[in-house]
Amino acid sequence: MLRNVQCSSSSAPSSLSSSSAVASQALTPAVQSSTGGLTTSTSTTTQAPKLPSEIAGKSVEEIIKDWNSELQERAAKFRKQATAIAEWDRRILQNRNILIRLEAEVAKVVENQTNLERQLELIETHQQEIDKALESMESEAERIYKDECALLLEDEATSVRDSMYEQAEFIEIEMQKMTEQVKSIIQTVNSSQGGDLDMIDGMTPLDVVVRILNNQLSTLMWIDEKANEFSDQIQKVANSGAAAERGSTASLASLTFCNVSKQYNSKLTKSPWIFSIFLRVHYDM
Repeated sequence: MLRNVQCSSSSAPSSLSSSSAVASQALTPAVQSSTGGLTTSTSTTTQAPKLPSEIAGKSVEEIIKDWNSELQERAAKFRKQATAIAEWDRRILQNRNILIRLEAEVAKVVENQTNLERQLELIETHQQEIDKALESMESEAERIYKDECALLLEDEATSVRDSMYEQAEFIEIEMQKMTEQVKSIIQTVNSSQGGDLDMIDGMTPLDVVVRILNNQLSTLMWIDEKANEFSDQIQKVANSGAAAERGSTASLASLTFCNVSKQYNSKLTKSPWIFSIFLRVHYDM
């Protein structure tokens, strides 16, 4: 029978050779069993699949325990990641609320900035108007000054008055310098001749009084000399000006002498003669 199958397969067309070969291979166990003359039927059993290495040689209880521990481990990891994701979600929501508040504040700032720019524009407009008004006022003042300047220069009395005022200011400055010199000289004389009131060893109170009086006398003589010089200078200045301006200059000089007398009143009032000299100079003018 095998020979017949083989003969038929060889006589078949070449296009069906592959299908016949597959069929012959499938029928080979049956043919062999029939040719052996065996009356018992043989059943072909397939080989069982191999178990995974993780559960090989383990009981069902051990496998369930391993699966349970692995499930718990993965559940713990899942809970940890879920907690982290929840924290991230909470932070995202918090940052979202912060961004919303910031957006509202930025909108307010932009509105305030717009109002401020509008006010600045108004202020700039007012400033420009004020600048224009000031420029017109300055031009008008310059025109008036130029018109009046010629008249002022033509007025002889005004020019004399200006020169007298300048001379009076110069005299006041010189008198202030001389006042400083008088102050330094008085301090020098008092320090060199024992003008202080402290008791010195080996001196009686009468000796101290005599020394103080000598210092005051020398100071009075020097002041009298300077006062005469001042009077001569003031007289020369008064004679060079007009009669109307003489009174103002004399008043300025007398005011300056009064200021000098007030500055040194604490030192010069130890002897009443010093103040009388200033009064004499004042009334002689």
